[in-house]
Amino acid sequence: VTMGPDTPDISKQITIIEGLIAQRIDGIGLGVLEPKALTPYINEAIKRGIPVVTFDTDAPESDRLCFIGTNNVEAGKHAGREVIKILKEKYGAPKGKICISMGVPTQLNLVQRVDGFKEIISKYPDVKIVDMQTGYGDPEKTTANIENMVTAHPDMDVLFGVDAQAGPSAVVVWKERNLNIPIVTFDDLPDILDGVRKGIITVTIVQHQYNWGYLIVDSLLKALHGKPLPVIMDTGTTRVTKENVDTYKKPRTARFVR
Repeated sequence: VTMGPDTPDISKQITIIEGLIAQRIDGIGLGVLEPKALTPYINEAIKRGIPVVTFDTDAPESDRLCFIGTNNVEAGKHAGREVIKILKEKYGAPKGKICISMGVPTQLNLVQRVDGFKEIISKYPDVKIVDMQTGYGDPEKTTANIENMVTAHPDMDVLFGVDAQAGPSAVVVWKERNLNIPIVTFDDLPDILDGVRKGIITVTIVQHQYNWGYLIVDSLLKALHGKPLPVIMDTGTTRVTKENVDTYKKPRTARFVR
């Protein structure tokens, strides 16, 4: 059974988890919208003998059995290095102005990406983050935010998109305004890959979501049979550009497990 709130609403996600616990479902794979809010419900499920694994975004202080996904601090650093490379190519040295399109501000994976990104950027005093706006994963709000940043900062050098909605929204704005500003973003939704092919998106950091789906089910089945699980399963990231957009591989099994 696959279910989730139709909008990134924490209260709706809690209601869903409460319902699954009441049904005594056999196992839960959970992409956590807000770690602090969801931790008591994860712990309650575990207490009642329902194994829980988290994926994409974690609740590390909970009793969940394992986390499946990306090391998002490292993924954010990866994006930061891509931005620095772009700025070096443009100016001969790392300098310039960055705008950031953020998603749901309480999602741990997105927060960690921004932390990793800022860690890299902070090493270069002439590189400045001039604006960051939050779209909560909503297409219309994200698009409006990006339009506002373009208007307020016409001299921006790079747009960094933290969540999967940033890329598609940026492509819409770039087409409407005929912009030629580099975009570094996340994930490989069809609109994002189309933007890469057309040269609108410079780099997208691709996660291995196919792995997550496989590992969620595999891990829950193992837990139900009393088999131990690693605390973290890191499936890594891949850099996708116009040069490899049609040839990059999506791994079918876990490559990095610890």
